[in-house]
This record gives sequence, structure tokens and C-alpha cells, in this order.
Amino acid sequence: MSEQVESLKRPKGLFTLCVLTILYSTYNLLTTILLIINGKSETYLNLQKKEFIKMTSFMKEYDPEGYKQQIESTFIFFDAVYENFVFYHTLSVIFFSLGVAGAIFMFKGSRLGFHFYIIYSFLITIQSYFILGYEGTNLKTLLFPALISILFIYLYSRHLSWMTSKERED
Repeated sequence: MSEQVESLKRPKGLFTLCVLTILYSTYNLLTTILLIINGKSETYLNLQKKEFIKMTSFMKEYDPEGYKQQIESTFIFFDAVYENFVFYHTLSVIFFSLGVAGAIFMFKGSRLGFHFYIIYSFLITIQSYFILGYEGTNLKTLLFPALISILFIYLYSRHLSWMTSKERED
């Protein structure tokens, strides 16, 4: 009897993963909604560029050519987001909503949430392709987010045995 009660409890690892995902995705969802409400701003675009230069200026002394390429590719991305402002941020709202929904479903014990989370992770990772295409996307910048997504998918998969095809009632 004790084993049945134990198997009904939500695993602590799953709880932690869901909380992290909900916090991250909700923060980004709300930020994106506020960006859409405020509209595109050339002032904000220039501020982003200045902040990026400040943040990466240490690279200049170690790898001047790499620094120049990084600045150019990032500015191309910033400009593409600016030009496709509503489209890009609407996609972000959809994708982050999918991530929040996936985490909530998994929190409730539904495997459907795991599938939502996989789709969310994939779409968020390749989102820049929607505005830049293959030629404009720097594959190196996709590596870290892809690895983080794979790690989280793996960690969530460790709790699939607790999840069912329907939501739990506990």
C-alpha cells in the first residue's frame, strides 16, 4: 500500500523542472507581450546594439576577427527581428505559451505536456530560421540552446513513468 501512495506523489525533480520552465517561459512570454504592446522602436534597437557591443567588447583583444563576425551576425539578427517585429514576437508568444502549457500538463501528470515541451524546445531553438533563413542563421549560436533543450528533455523524460496519458487528480 505504501508503494502505491509513493508512486502517486509528484517527483521532486519533476516539480523543480516544471517550476523552472514555468518561470522562464512565463517571464519571456510577458516580456514579449510587453514588447508587442510597446511596438517596434528604433531607439530600443540601437540600445540593444550598444549593449551587445559593451557586453562582448572583451572579445576584441583576444579574437578581433571573431569579434567583428559576431557583431555583424548579431546585428543582422537584430535588424531582421526589427523588420519582422510583429511576426517574430507573435511566434515567440505562441512558442512560450506552448512551453508554459507543456510544463503545466506535466506538472499535472499528463504525458501530453512532455510532447508539448519537445515541440516548444525545437521551435524556440530554430526560431531565428523563420526570419533569417538557413543562410542568415549562425549555427554556432544554436548549439548552446539546443544542448540546454536536450538536457531538459532528458531530465523530463526521467519522470515519464510517473506521467499518464491523462491528468492526475492529486
